[in-house]
This record gives sequence, C-alpha cells and structure tokens, in this order.
Amino acid sequence: MEDLGKLAAAAVLGTLLALTVRKQNPDLALLVVLAAGTVLLSAALQYMQVIEAFRQDLSAAAGLQDDVIGPLFRAVGICVLVHAAACVCRDSAESALAAKLELCGNAACIVILLPLLSRLIRLIAGIV
Repeated sequence: MEDLGKLAAAAVLGTLLALTVRKQNPDLALLVVLAAGTVLLSAALQYMQVIEAFRQDLSAAAGLQDDVIGPLFRAVGICVLVHAAACVCRDSAESALAAKLELCGNAACIVILLPLLSRLIRLIAGIV
C-alpha cells in the first residue's frame, strides 16, 4: 500500500504541474502528463507480473489447462491496456481515436474468448 501512496502522489504532482504549465505551453503540459502516465504504467506492469504468477499458481492448483484460465486473464489485460491508452487519447482531445481503440479492444477480447466459449458450449451440450 505504501507504493500506491507514492503512485497517487506522483499522479497528483503530475496533474498539478501540467495544470500550472498548460496555459503557457500546452505541448509541455501534455508531455508532463505522458511522463507521469509512463511512471504509473511501469508500476502497473510490476503488479501485472504478480497477477501472472497468481494465474499460473491458480491454474496449477485447480488443475486447469492454460487454455481455460489464460484467455480470461488475457482479456482482462487487454481491457486494462486499452482503457489506459484510451484515457491518454481523451486527455489529448482525441475522443474519436479513443472510441476506435476501445472498439478494437472489445473485438480483441471477443476473439480471445471465442475458444473458451466454444469449449463451454460443447461442455453444456455434452451434459444435456
């Protein structure tokens, strides 16, 4: 939780710095926001490594094959990544680009989850 406090402080500091600079130099303000976002995303990657280790342990403990639980975690990862990138697009006043990115992310999640859905339907059909 200590790391989260530091990350929150970095986000607030980046925001305040960007607000201070924005009137005189909007381009520099965008760079400040992108730099702060990069720091936060690098921290998020460290958390993602912990999540991946948990996924592997969960798969092993439950005796699940990677093709069962893997797509779920990949879809969540795509959602997180697309959301972060779309927020950057919106902060840059590119809402249309953010919407298209979110559409691509949604399509990618569906494609990743199709084999799992197919497996689930076959399982249900085998029970009935």
